[in-house]
Amino acid sequence: MAVPPIVIKAIATAATDKRTWEFVAMIIAAVFLPVILCVMSVAILVTGAESSSVSLLEYSFNSEELPSGVSEEQRQAVDNMRLWLVELDEEITEYPDSDSLDVNIVKAVFYCVNIGGEAVVTQPYTEFLSCFEDRTAEDLREVLEDISEQFIEITITDNQLSGIRKVYDFLNEMEVTDEEN
Repeated sequence: MAVPPIVIKAIATAATDKRTWEFVAMIIAAVFLPVILCVMSVAILVTGAESSSVSLLEYSFNSEELPSGVSEEQRQAVDNMRLWLVELDEEITEYPDSDSLDVNIVKAVFYCVNIGGEAVVTQPYTEFLSCFEDRTAEDLREVLEDISEQFIEITITDNQLSGIRKVYDFLNEMEVTDEEN
């Protein structure tokens, strides 16, 4: 069936008319705008959660005062972690083989195991520190196996393992920044 010439002429005219293209663009935008907004909302939520987590990490390892917008639960978690990290530092300096410890990996594991709740690893930290003797970040899996054997209440998830690596990198960067200043 042949298309009448008048229809072809109407299509050609519409295709070259600027108003037609604007109308088509508005229809496409109206269809895709909700999808774009949903994707952007999810991205913002994920970014916000990540930055909140990073902020708690930063505040746990420095003595800056927490901003007023921090929830009481987060404030308590940071205060607890600061106290526990001071205790851990004291224990590390008194530890007989403290030279054999990668202090940043010790702190990274300690932070990820204890943040947000009650201390799982408590004083004295000697058993905890013994899991790190002569080990580096490359030996993290073996360290975590030793910790799980020493402290049966500790189970390291893949998420925590990823977190440990992020905290370790953060501590190393913080160390470099402190040396530069």
